[in-house]
This record gives sequence, C-alpha cells and structure tokens, in this order.
Amino acid sequence: MADDYVLRKTIKEGNMYKRGVVNTDWKLRKFVLNGKQLHYFKGAKSTPSGTIDLKKIVSVSDMEEDCTFHIVYPGRTYKLRGLTTEAGAEWRDAIAVAQQAAAKRP
Repeated sequence: MADDYVLRKTIKEGNMYKRGVVNTDWKLRKFVLNGKQLHYFKGAKSTPSGTIDLKKIVSVSDMEEDCTFHIVYPGRTYKLRGLTTEAGAEWRDAIAVAQQAAAKRP
C-alpha cells in the first residue's frame, strides 16, 4: 500500500510543448510525472487529456538543439519540447530515470 503511494507521488510537474500527430502545431500542455505514468492536460482540466505508461516506453531520445526530445511508445512517438533548454533537459532526464525504474518493477 505504501509502495503504491510512492509510485503515484508526483516526481515532476510543469509545462512543456507537445506536438500532435494530426495537428502538428506545438501546444502548451501541463505535465505531471509520477512513478508509474506521465499525464498531460489541456488547460486547467483536472482529468488528463492523455497518459503515458512508463513501463511501456520503448525509449526516450537525447535532447535536440531546439529543446525537443521524443518518447517512443508502441504505435506512437510523442514529440515534446521544454520551455527552455534547461527545462527540456530536466524533463527528459526525469522521464528517462522514472521509466528505467518502472521497467525494473514487476
């Protein structure tokens, strides 16, 4: 029970840009990372617009020059960009570490 709480505790929260599959414009989204999932939200909604299961992530790319990185997921690649180079690197690293930890759990 306590272990489940730790897995759901927020690791990082903030804004990033996400590029859609259909609408390829960069959209500002709120992101919340916990030990199991990365959620993203449109505006002030309390229900996530989408959720990425950390255990299902195939890979997290290195940062590109424009603060962009990719999360490769079965059937989809998420394109994300930090508000700054530093913020993008922090998000990319936090997601990669959380994904590696999630992959080790049964």
